Amino acid sequence: MAVKTTILVNPHAGSGRARKNLDSIREHGHTYFPDCEVVVTESIEDITPTIETSLNSGTQRFLSVGGDGTNNTFVNMLVPYLADNPAIEYANVPMGTGRDFARMLGTPFEIEACFQWLANREAQPIDLGVLLYNDIEKYFVNTSSIGLSYGVNVNVKEAKNYYPWTFAVATLKAAFAMDEPDVTLTADGEDKFSGKVFLAVMSNGSTFGGGMKIAPHADLTDELLEIVIVKYAPVVQVLSALAAVYTGNHLTHPKIEYFRANHITLTADKPLGCETDGEIQLAGQYVQVSIAPLKLRYIM
Repeated sequence: MAVKTTILVNPHAGSGRARKNLDSIREHGHTYFPDCEVVVTESIEDITPTIETSLNSGTQRFLSVGGDGTNNTFVNMLVPYLADNPAIEYANVPMGTGRDFARMLGTPFEIEACFQWLANREAQPIDLGVLLYNDIEKYFVNTSSIGLSYGVNVNVKEAKNYYPWTFAVATLKAAFAMDEPDVTLTADGEDKFSGKVFLAVMSNGSTFGGGMKIAPHADLTDELLEIVIVKYAPVVQVLSALAAVYTGNHLTHPKIEYFRANHITLTADKPLGCETDGEIQLAGQYVQVSIAPLKLRYIM
């Protein structure tokens, strides 16, 4: 029996590229998922009503069209329905700036190739991470981080146009403007780090920042986060460590600490700028990051 599919399109993704390619999305969506309904979500307020209407009409598969931020938003909107609808399947058709989760999975960027690829893949249960601060929960499929990445994502979102070098320029700009937080980090109840950090990444997936292989050993099913800490150092030393991230050869760098954990806490001397899958939020001085007690059936 065919699985009913709803395709939700963020028309603003990729600087409006999703809207420009809407006809192609509809054509190839119907070719590879003949039972699908294509819905354009003009605002975040459109998503939950669309999910509820789709579930009531028998939808079990949701595809979002957009970038990592769109992917993150849809996952957070789906989470409240997973317990009562364990058969839900989900995937993202990448059409944004970084597209890092797609890079990790090998999802094609071209529209028709992506729909064809998804139609021939199976849904598999994967871990979800969750960031908790001030009683607010933010789920993520790929990464959550503090420090440099917050500034980088602010700069990327402020960029008027996106180019291949946008993330690199945003990183340099953020690096020289950094005010490093002093952080105490515990992992699974054990004190693991105390000091100033340039960047701390809690990763479920392997790739962030427009292609940086921050956690090359990441496993989406092992119920563990990969923790990568870039310790405080002069900017030139930090940039040398970050340069190695693009090849995944950074974990032995003297300014980097690396370990795995299911649950961590971060206590800082100032409010922490955080990101989850590229979506930014200014959290408090105390945050928790862990593997959530639920799975998402992701097509990959």
